[in-house]
Amino acid sequence: MELQGEEEITLDQSIKEWECAIPLIWANISPHLDRLYYRDGKLWAVAKGERFIRVEQ
Repeated sequence: MELQGEEEITLDQSIKEWECAIPLIWANISPHLDRLYYRDGKLWAVAKGERFIRVEQ
């Protein structure tokens, strides 16, 4: 899910728009974009390129 203020683009919306399977969605996300991982609704980690940074709670 990508957040833009109060707006978001969900995985389901991307699958319908791109007409492809989930693995293709993940493979087509540019590697230079940071990836945010959430656990229990809180930011858990950030992936920056090849680096995986765990956020301290």
